Amino acid sequence: MRKIYVKLIGGLGNQLFQYSAAQMLTSSIKASIIYDVGFYSQKHLNTTPRTYELWKFPSIDYEKSCEKSNFIELNDANYNWLNYQEVFNKLNTDNRNVYLNGYFQSHLLTSSLSINTIFPSNQERGCPARAACLHIRRGDYASNKGANSYHGVLPLNYYQKAIGLIANEIDSICVFSDDIEWCKQSLTSNKEIVFNESRSDVDDLIKMSQFKYLVIANSSFSWWAARFAELRGLSPTVIAPGPSLWYNNDASKAQALYSGNWLKIER
Repeated sequence: MRKIYVKLIGGLGNQLFQYSAAQMLTSSIKASIIYDVGFYSQKHLNTTPRTYELWKFPSIDYEKSCEKSNFIELNDANYNWLNYQEVFNKLNTDNRNVYLNGYFQSHLLTSSLSINTIFPSNQERGCPARAACLHIRRGDYASNKGANSYHGVLPLNYYQKAIGLIANEIDSICVFSDDIEWCKQSLTSNKEIVFNESRSDVDDLIKMSQFKYLVIANSSFSWWAARFAELRGLSPTVIAPGPSLWYNNDASKAQALYSGNWLKIER
């Protein structure tokens, strides 16, 4: 059987994109998936330290290896993932193994996922019907020069505009962030604000994905919360930073991220 080697890089959100791309590819070719986790045992200059996190999802089957052979490489730079099916179809005439080496941040590459494959039912938690999930990504976006230049921290007026769009639909706001103390000092609203104190990325993702209203950051982490809410069938209202806010220098990279009904706020 052919093999799909997946180079895992980045944090939990990016690993889920890479996992999803491999799952999508198996709908076009018959192959087993093997994860290359070598990235996490190496040192990377000017890059935020990350760890392999897919193991936190017990329902995801995986095999880990760094050994690859006889493969064709697919990456972000050489292929247009808005036309992913054309790329995948070409692999039907090439019997080599496939090496996925990139971020693959496209909502189109997530359509084959099932929410039950990711989250066991015993991890479900409820949330108020008239509450909004609001995610603020700071961390390396604020402290790392490279991440700040590439993405940057979203301005507070982005969140103010976003809440304004759903103000009549919500009574409270639940804030998720990697810098809750900053949020407590900086956020104000005439709505009740609840600050999530969890220290678990997976628990936060599960909670966030059960909201009907989501204000996400320019972050693959809260992107997945919104996508999982869609996969749950919640028909969520998702407000996202538009391409000019998602990336500081190249808005075109964000074009494949958005589902058609997401509301986008631009710079």
